[in-house]
Amino acid sequence: MIRLSYSYDVDTPTKRKVLDRILSENGISEDRGRLYIDTTAAHLYPALLQFAQTIAKVSSMQAFKREVIHSLFYETLGDFVKTSLLRYRPLEGYTPIPERDDLEVDWRFDVKPRSIFLYGVKDNAKARLAALTCREFQIARVQFRSVIVHEDFENGLSKKDQKVITNAAFPRYLSDFKKRYRPY
Repeated sequence: MIRLSYSYDVDTPTKRKVLDRILSENGISEDRGRLYIDTTAAHLYPALLQFAQTIAKVSSMQAFKREVIHSLFYETLGDFVKTSLLRYRPLEGYTPIPERDDLEVDWRFDVKPRSIFLYGVKDNAKARLAALTCREFQIARVQFRSVIVHEDFENGLSKKDQKVITNAAFPRYLSDFKKRYRPY
């Protein structure tokens, strides 16, 4: 664990979940950063191989860093909203049409004259869902403006979904969104 910490911090719930999953899938326990396996003398050799394989997986978590960071997109966006945009009274998981709980907005900001609905989008499925919900809100005459925050618009979404999402809302990159909407 110490070697891993030199290049990769297990400092978020998602990273911790990944580590815990690796350990539990391989029957390894942890006590204050020390990994161990309980075994008997008769099962020492298989346990040693199992332990070595787990150490290799844990040590290679730094190789998964890019993948884990990509999966932290929603967590990063949520942290930013909860810390930097409090003055806009953000409401997570908002459903503007009470009888349609299947149509949910990631974040609603209470601003005048119309609320702002923010969607975090990192893949094609979420892009389509965001576009669909925006369209349903327009049909129901909900007064809102929508903003789509994404990580990698050109490479993360297909060309069709880029067009759909651009027509449905105002897209922003996460880094650009953080710069533009930081507290003053």
